[in-house]
Amino acid sequence: MLVYFAALALMSLSLLEFGLYLAECHEHKSPVSVIHAGLLLVLFVLGAAILVRARAVARWVDNKLDE
Repeated sequence: MLVYFAALALMSLSLLEFGLYLAECHEHKSPVSVIHAGLLLVLFVLGAAILVRARAVARWVDNKLDE
């Protein structure tokens, strides 16, 4: 359950940051940088990957904590 929470938190934070960046660009009438926007969405992709592989990630974390 903690793995699902962490993945959703990463995805939510990424979307929040991306939305704030778009709002800032709109407010200042500046163009959106594709590289900057892409870097902000890296956490979203990471969170989605963790969400898809949640069971395997949970087992991996459990094994690391047992060591």
